Amino acid sequence: MEDSDGDVEGRGKVQLGQTDNQTMEICQMLLSLVHAWGVDAEIDRLCETKLGMLRPKHPVCYGLISKHGFVSLLLPTFLGGPGSAAMAAPLAERTVTFTRRTHWELSSALTTTHLLSVIALADTLMSMNNTSFVPEPERRKRLQKQLTRSHSQTNQTLGKSQDGLLELQANFWAQVREGWSKIATLHCVQFPERMESSGVALKKPLVEILARRWQDRCIEIRQAAQALLLAELHRLSPRNLKALVDWWAPLLPSYADQPSVVPPQHAPDEHEPADGEPDDYVEDQMEGEARLCPATAIILLGVIGAEFGQEVSGGRAHGVEGFGLGPLALHTSQALAHLLQWEPHIDASRVLLAMLELCCEADSMAPSMSYGLPLAAAADTARTARHAVALIATARPQVFVTTMAREVARYNSLQQNAQSLNVVVHHSVLMRAKPEILRVVQLLIEKNHMELVRFLIELTDILLHCLDPGHLRQRALHEVFPAVARFNQITHCTSSRRVAVGTATGTLAIYDLRQTNKTQQLHAHTKAITACAFSPDGKFLASYSVGENKISFWQTSAGMFGLGHAQTRCVKTYSTPPLPEIVRLNPPRQPKLVWVGSKTVTALLADGTEQRYNV
Repeated sequence: MEDSDGDVEGRGKVQLGQTDNQTMEICQMLLSLVHAWGVDAEIDRLCETKLGMLRPKHPVCYGLISKHGFVSLLLPTFLGGPGSAAMAAPLAERTVTFTRRTHWELSSALTTTHLLSVIALADTLMSMNNTSFVPEPERRKRLQKQLTRSHSQTNQTLGKSQDGLLELQANFWAQVREGWSKIATLHCVQFPERMESSGVALKKPLVEILARRWQDRCIEIRQAAQALLLAELHRLSPRNLKALVDWWAPLLPSYADQPSVVPPQHAPDEHEPADGEPDDYVEDQMEGEARLCPATAIILLGVIGAEFGQEVSGGRAHGVEGFGLGPLALHTSQALAHLLQWEPHIDASRVLLAMLELCCEADSMAPSMSYGLPLAAAADTARTARHAVALIATARPQVFVTTMAREVARYNSLQQNAQSLNVVVHHSVLMRAKPEILRVVQLLIEKNHMELVRFLIELTDILLHCLDPGHLRQRALHEVFPAVARFNQITHCTSSRRVAVGTATGTLAIYDLRQTNKTQQLHAHTKAITACAFSPDGKFLASYSVGENKISFWQTSAGMFGLGHAQTRCVKTYSTPPLPEIVRLNPPRQPKLVWVGSKTVTALLADGTEQRYNV
């Protein structure tokens, strides 16, 4: 290989071990060998000057290893024989021909493997900070030369050279990151069209290999396979996509409780195109033993059904509208359920607790999940479980919140009777999964803020269980967990150590943090409570209902000498002026309560106006 930068002499032969980072040298060599040189001149120039990749000087022979361990060697350099015209061409010309054309015309499996390698490596290097194969001394020499040239052109003094060098370094790393992104985009999105326009008979990627890599242990390869498979499926014409579905449908596994596989039927003339017989794309895709794998069929048909359910029709002849509503979709979903070992009727509590159990140790496995290494089984399971919990929660916020609140209530009841029942509750899933639960709750508040308003009491139960009680002694709830500040219906007083929650039914729930599981509920309003707030000394609580046009003040008094149950009573009520309809129907514009003194509260409106009320 060679370094063809015009400003610097070529480094000549590359010998591994010349630098301390041998891994980067190997990555440089491999990425330089599988990159599609000659497809885009601008990207090639960027690869050499900014990324430090090396253009091959000799054609390279490749080999593929089958799943049974056999090696098949591909020798494109000697395909023409010793006396052929190909061998008579100069070495440089043969190298250019190989890297631009022959490389991609040899084998579909080779094309698939190389595209996966380039995309995965480019994405990995793009996610790393300041990653380039250009050696540090050479990079500084180039930047210094650019800085000197810019100073000479603008007649500036060298006093600002340090600032200029830092700016050039920032621009350089920005261009490097953009270069890795362009390489990934070229090989994932633009590659087939570029090859077709240049007349290369490209061996297209094999979708079964991409489907088998859909859940690869290496996250970068997994993401590259998913992106490449979706891009390849989007390039298919409806005819080829339908033919692909028809080929893989009979390979779906049949189970005793499922009907036999019935591929979708077509009208007699629907599959045949108007301009002749179908092309040989699907036949090219069916090479290899991977086509016999039922799991590959399940994944591939699941992806096609999810992405193109309404496009892969074929069911109109018998009244079914598309893949998404046909028997093939039902069969695919049943096969997916069997593959994932999910029962038809599941218990939400058991599923969520099982998922939380799997992702409890996700933080301790963060290094293996963030440095691009192949994931161990435990780390892959933790990552998948964390992602699954987030998807379930965002798809069904009500189910997640009510389920977790019910489990918290069950845990609190068990904790009170732990000694009599001789049960250890500190090692339960609900205790070890507190960080994961808080992470999901924060995600729900950010994405499904309005859907949680109806479940504020359940949400508060979860937060008070997961947050450290010691933190709530000195700081307010919205300081310990800032996401809860989006709800004007939740207020916390650190002096009296109480939390009040106004619900959509008009109920006011008051939590006493000094006594575990001590909650008092009041029927404060007949409509939904819009906002509530404690006075600074905690003696009064104000509640406001926009629907009822009323604000009430509540005073909590303990029994004699602080003994007995606290009694909360309404001491004053004001009728408030009705708000415009646009404010009543727009929760973000509804007012919030702010105490400006020990006995004066202000209702702040979204337009900046305010209304003051005294106890």
